[in-house]
Amino acid sequence: MNVDGRVEVSFTEVCAATRQASEDAHLVFADQCLAAVLLPTDHGWFMQAGFGPCNHEAMFFDTLSSAANWVRERFAE
Repeated sequence: MNVDGRVEVSFTEVCAATRQASEDAHLVFADQCLAAVLLPTDHGWFMQAGFGPCNHEAMFFDTLSSAANWVRERFAE
């Protein structure tokens, strides 16, 4: 948590292996714990995998900022 008590969400760009080659992806961390894996789409971001409080199916986000807010809310519950 940061100084105001909120969960700190950060992103790390990685390369995800696919059947054809590879694609960009982002690992999402909540207070340095892996929370999700996001893949880019034509209209934003798709959560390929979520862990712990973020273990939900078929989540789409318009922006990384909206994904960060969602992760922060899940970890605050």
